[in-house]
Parts: sequence; structure tokens; C-alpha cells
Amino acid sequence: MQKTQIATAIAVSLLTIALAGCPGTPLVLVPTELPNAVEGVSYNATLGTDEEVDATWGVSEGSLPDGLNLGRTTGTLSGTPTTPGTFQFLVEANGGGIVRRVGEQWYTLTVIPTLTVEFSLSTARVGLAYSDGAEIDGGVPPYEVSIAGLPAGITYDAATGVISGTPLNDDAGQTVLATVTDSGDPQQEVSAQDTLVIKPRGVAITTTELAAANVGDSYNVTLAAVDGKTPYTWAITAGVLPDDLRLTQSTGIIAGTLSNQARTRIFTVTVADADTPPSTDSAELKIVVPAEIVTTSLDNGTAGDEYEESLGAIAGLPPYTWSVADGTLPTGLALNADTGVISGSLDVGATTQTFTVEVTDSDSPATTATAELQIEIN
Repeated sequence: MQKTQIATAIAVSLLTIALAGCPGTPLVLVPTELPNAVEGVSYNATLGTDEEVDATWGVSEGSLPDGLNLGRTTGTLSGTPTTPGTFQFLVEANGGGIVRRVGEQWYTLTVIPTLTVEFSLSTARVGLAYSDGAEIDGGVPPYEVSIAGLPAGITYDAATGVISGTPLNDDAGQTVLATVTDSGDPQQEVSAQDTLVIKPRGVAITTTELAAANVGDSYNVTLAAVDGKTPYTWAITAGVLPDDLRLTQSTGIIAGTLSNQARTRIFTVTVADADTPPSTDSAELKIVVPAEIVTTSLDNGTAGDEYEESLGAIAGLPPYTWSVADGTLPTGLALNADTGVISGSLDVGATTQTFTVEVTDSDSPATTATAELQIEIN
């Protein structure tokens, strides 16, 4: 009897050893696809087989995303992924029991970048075009943006998060909330808020024209501006004033007595208010210094001789153009329109002539001056 039992036990052991060396039907791993993960977000997905067997799990090829681990006895893929990207790896399950069963499955796991929203709004100003908005990164485009708390005159683009418009009223600061939703699976939603400050309407120059200034005269005008925060600060930011005129920064007064070197000048004046940061405005202005003829008399001429005299002018906007506006020059003489030189050979019959010369500058509109002169012929 004992011999029979021992023989049976030996036979069973040998059969078990023989079966263990032969692989059984392959295991089928489930699921066949893994859900996406999100960078920085806890992830958990459990792998299994089509039959209830105890299995040992492992990755035989490829690599898991950084931060994830596969449970050796549980088949649970878990952790917090730290690197976005697409990862491929081969999972192997080894089933226990008398007959060894093995299952393999290639998996692709996508780790979606973290959706981030930066929302830092610059200061706006009443009456000035404004554009700013949320800076969106990560996630899966396209995005859907919702912004709440915008003031009158300001709207937003639901696709880009750009805020734009022209503020209608000043505001010391109100909270604006931006919520961004991406198109990923799983979908991410992030909110950020900031305070939008709207400054009052900026300073504006109201002076559009300046009075003309004559050489030798005292000149005094005050530039004007509205809105903004007083006091204002004035400056010449392009061009120059006519000679001997000065701008007082604190008052906007242009004053002085024009010298003979003064000319018509076009310049840019800029005003800045006392706000922080200041608002500014600029305007191109012109002070016209009318042209003047400085020649008051001409040398005498002798009939039959050569003659040459130059006319002189100041102020205005050179170059000048000269002409005889009334009367005539002594016969044989001519006036050069570009240089103002009267020259020529006097006829033997030339006689004394009184005439009016006119100078025209290059301004638009031009300024002119006239002078009555005489050339006495000996």
C-alpha cells in the first residue's frame, strides 16, 4: 500500500514539473489602451488580464514616463508624471499556477503638458486704445477663454484671451478673472485673476497755432493743455524755437525778444502730467517770423558803367525769391530772383529810377516784404 502511494506522489510531482515547463495559452492584457496623463497630476490606471490569474507585472521594453511606476504584484500604473511627451513601452504579465501563462501588450501613454495661465494686466487709461490679456501655455489647443469683471469699453477674444478696447471710465482697480479650458482629454481648466487699473483721461495739448513773432519785438505766449494731473511739465522734443525765444518748463510760456538771426521754426512740444506713470501728449507747432528786407538804400550808378548791388533779407524761411513789384530798374540792369543781386551794364541813356522790390520766403503760406528803393544815375 505504501509503495503505491509513494509511486503516485512521485508521478504527480513529475507531471507538475513537466507541465510547468510548458507554456499555456497566452494571457490577454486589458485594457488595450491607456488614458492620457497630465504633467504634475496624480495618475492611476490598473492593468489586468482576461482571466482571473495571479500575475507578476513588469516592463520588458521601452520606458515608463518619469514619475510613474508599475506595481509588480498589482499591475497598477501610478504616480505623478513629471515630463510631458509620448511614451511607448511593452508590459509583460506572467501568470502563476501549474501551467505558466504569459501575456504582452505594447502601450502608448501621452503625458499632456500642464495648462498654465499668466494674467498680469498693464494699466489702462480713459480714452486710449488698450490691449493686453492672458498668456496661455501648455495643455492642448485650441483654448476656450472666459473673462469676467471687465469695465465698460473693454472686451475679450474667447479664443486667444486678448483684452482690447477703449476704457470709458477711470477705476482705482477692479478684479478681472480669466478662466481657460483646453481641448485635451482629460480636459484642463485653469483660472487666474489680476486687478485692472484705469487711469483718468491723459493730458492733451489744446494749443494748435502760435502767434507770429517779428524781429526785434518782445514775444510772449502760453501753451495750454487739459485733463491729466497737474502740474504739467513742458519740453521741446524736436526742432528748435526761433533764436532768443525760450520755453519755461513749469509754465509752458514761450517768451523772449527776437534777434536778427531769428527764422521761422517748426518744432514739437511735449507735455507730461504729474501722474505715475505720467501721461504725455505732443504737438507740432510753428512760430512764423515774417521775412523782412534790410536793404534801405542802394549805391548810385554811372551811365555806361557796370553795376552790382546785393539786396538783403532776414527772418522768414529761406531760401528767398526776389522780384520787382512796382516800377522798373534803370535800363541795362536786372534782378536775380534767387540771389537778390541787381547787376548789369547801365545803358548810356539810363536814368535814375525809383522802384519797389519784394522778397518772398519758402514758407507755406509764404511771408513777403517790400521796400521802395532808388538807384540814382550820375
